[in-house]
Amino acid sequence: MNAQTIIVERYRYSGDDVDLSSIADAWSFALDQRAFGRGRLLVAHAERSGRLLDLAHCLMPDPPEAALVPCLDLLGAERASAVVIYTDERVRDESVGPDRALRFFRARALASDLGVHLIDWIVCDRTRFLSLKFALIDGATWWDVT
Repeated sequence: MNAQTIIVERYRYSGDDVDLSSIADAWSFALDQRAFGRGRLLVAHAERSGRLLDLAHCLMPDPPEAALVPCLDLLGAERASAVVIYTDERVRDESVGPDRALRFFRARALASDLGVHLIDWIVCDRTRFLSLKFALIDGATWWDVT
């Protein structure tokens, strides 16, 4: 991985409660994440209960999982027990491909090393989104924080 500077912006969420343990609430971010701009990576942090705490976003680096540590550092990983990642990328079909599969499992291991559970990595474009978790893990359940 080449050295790169990743600039992360943080937003503390203070609106009506958003419950990321609800798949409907979590997926509602999928097509709306472009509000932060095209080609961005968005990390939504939640309490163990699913209540949204903060959002962090940055330009999507190469590889995309390189942004996870800077985002978690800025948000304070110890405060949140779970994250959902959204990226603005083309969704061609329901297949994940080896690069995205590797990305998901690398990011999940990295988050775990930092004491945070990666719930899902959702790839979104203007009209469609794809859950890497549900595409890769047979019988997966949504909010699997233990």
